[in-house]
Amino acid sequence: MPRCFLSAVGRDQPGIVAAVTGVLADRGCNLQDSSMTTLQGQFAILLVVAVPEASSASSLELALQPVAEQFDLVVVVRSLPDDRPPAPEPPAASNAMPGDAKPSVAAASNAVPGHAQPSVPTGHAKRSPRPPAEPDVAPGETAWVVAVHGADHPGIVHGIATVLAEAGGSIVDLTTHLVGDEPHPLYTLTMRAVIPSAVAARTAELIEQAARRLGVHCTVHDDPADVL
Repeated sequence: MPRCFLSAVGRDQPGIVAAVTGVLADRGCNLQDSSMTTLQGQFAILLVVAVPEASSASSLELALQPVAEQFDLVVVVRSLPDDRPPAPEPPAASNAMPGDAKPSVAAASNAVPGHAQPSVPTGHAKRSPRPPAEPDVAPGETAWVVAVHGADHPGIVHGIATVLAEAGGSIVDLTTHLVGDEPHPLYTLTMRAVIPSAVAARTAELIEQAARRLGVHCTVHDDPADVL
């Protein structure tokens, strides 16, 4: 399927994620990777979305305009090229003959005696994870972490976000990823949210019910950052 990159930025308020993902689900789009966070009262959404063949970036951006106007968002959608970053190649086999001395890293560098040399990483360096946004929890609110995983299909984020929005909850931070290869990748979602304490227990039940309808596994627990 063709892919698009979607960004949306605006003042943080409940219902943004549910509204944006609702448009995507209605148009048959599937979230592949996403990152959403709150920065000083502004909510930012970054998505990589698989779209049906008949859709385009411009038509998707047009379909999102009512949501952009409702929540005062700046929404931009761009097409992504079909080529994806290649998978890391295995290390090349050594051509050294038995008994041949291998050059040391220090000999190959311009090392200065007495100075510590930086280690040379092997393989591909991993990016440091982005620190999650801290929940701004007011009296009478509860901070949660919602973790979801299961078979990938459209509507997972929308289903969970809609339950939160209807309960008056606000998503503070959200990331999703596809893990594994086709044809059966695993979809993972980690969400940090703030919910009115008076409806927290019932909302947790509704989220778990929504997860079962979506055919995914879900856990809801207190945010340890708020506990600390």
